[in-house]
Amino acid sequence: MNINDKIHNDCVEYSMNAIKHICNNLPPRESGSMGERMAQEYLMKDIVDNGWADKTTIEEFEVSPKAFMGFSKIIPVLLVIGIIFFALKVLWAPLAMVVISLIIFIAQFGLYKKFLDPLYPKTTSSNLIAVKQAAKVPQKRIIFSGHIDAAYEWTLFNKFGKGVFLGGLAYAILGIFVLTAMSITAMVKGYSLWQLIVMLCCLPGFAALFFFSNYKKVVQGANDNLTGSLAAVSILKYLKEADISYDDIEVTALITGSEEAGLRGAKAFAQKHLEECKQIPTMFIGFETLRDIEHITNYEKDLSGLVRHSDQAIELIDKAAIKVYGKPLKHGSIFLGASDAAAITQAGITAGTLAAMDPAPAYYYHTRKDSADNLNPECFGEGLKLALNILDIYAKED
Repeated sequence: MNINDKIHNDCVEYSMNAIKHICNNLPPRESGSMGERMAQEYLMKDIVDNGWADKTTIEEFEVSPKAFMGFSKIIPVLLVIGIIFFALKVLWAPLAMVVISLIIFIAQFGLYKKFLDPLYPKTTSSNLIAVKQAAKVPQKRIIFSGHIDAAYEWTLFNKFGKGVFLGGLAYAILGIFVLTAMSITAMVKGYSLWQLIVMLCCLPGFAALFFFSNYKKVVQGANDNLTGSLAAVSILKYLKEADISYDDIEVTALITGSEEAGLRGAKAFAQKHLEECKQIPTMFIGFETLRDIEHITNYEKDLSGLVRHSDQAIELIDKAAIKVYGKPLKHGSIFLGASDAAAITQAGITAGTLAAMDPAPAYYYHTRKDSADNLNPECFGEGLKLALNILDIYAKED
C-alpha cells in the first residue's frame, strides 16, 4: 500500500491525543468498570460521528474482575496453612496445599479457565465492535483488535524494579519446591524441627506473591493497551479519509474489554461470533502494546507458549513487514501470559499477534509508569503502517 503520509500522520496525532484524553480525563479502566465502558463509548462516538464505520455496536458480557489474579492471594494463604498444619504434625498438609495450589495456578493462569471466577463478585464488561462493510457481498473478513481495559499495578515491580520483582517470584517458586520436599521427607523419615524451620524461611517468597497485585491501584495503561485499541480504530479512520473501500472485504475494529481479567472479552466475542466467522474466511490481528520499536515482534506462540497461531496469520504479518522493512519481523512467544489472539485461535478462528514491547518485561509494564506521558508516536506509527499493509495484502490475496 502506498501510504498517504498526511493521513497517516493525522491518524497518529489523533491516536496520541485520544490516549491522553482517556488517561487524563476518564476514570480508571479496571476490567468491567465504568471507566472501561466510558473509554469505549468515547471511541464509539468518534467512529460514529466521523463515519469511520458502517455499523457500530457494544456487546456486554459478565466478568469477575479480580478472579484472574486471585491465585496470587489464595495460593500463599494455602501454603501458609500447610506450614501451620505441619507444625501441628500433620505431615502431609504442605504437600496437599502445594497440589491444590498448582491446580489453581494451572487452571486459572496457565490455561486461562474461569476456575476461580465463581468465588468473586461479578460485573458487566463489554466489547466495542465497529464494522466497515464490504460494498458488495463480503467474501472474507479481517478484524483488527486491541483491549481497552488496564491492569492492576504490580506492587513489587513498581516499587523495586525487575530484579526484586523476579527475585521475589523465584523465591516463591523455590518455596513451593521446599514445602514439597520437606513434607515428603517428613512422611518418609519422620518429623524434625529443622524441616519446619526451612519451611518458615520460605515465608518472604510467599509474601512477595501475596502482594503481587495491588487491587486498589489501576494503572493508566496508555501503552498496554490503548495503543492497540487506537491502532484498530485508526485503520478505519485511515480508510475513510483515504477514500478506500473494498467490494468483498469486511474490515472490523474490535475493542475488547476485560483482557486483563483473563481474555474475557475475546472469549465472549469468539463464543458469540464463531459461526459468523466460519461462514466466510476471517483473519484476526491483535495489537498488544506499540511502544518499544526495537522489540516489534510477530508473536507466533501465545498463552505461555501453549498456543501456536495460524501459519496464515504469521505469514501475513511477515509479508507486510517485508513490504515495510524489506525483511520479516523477528518471531516470538509470549512465554508468560497471553494476548486476546490466544482466545481467538483456541476458538478456531485464524489469528495472529503483533506487539512492540520489551518482553523482559518493560519497566513500565503493569505499573503507573505506563502513563500518557510515556508514549512513543514513532513506534505507534510503524505499527499502523504494518497494519495497513497487512490489510492491503490480505485484500489482494485469494
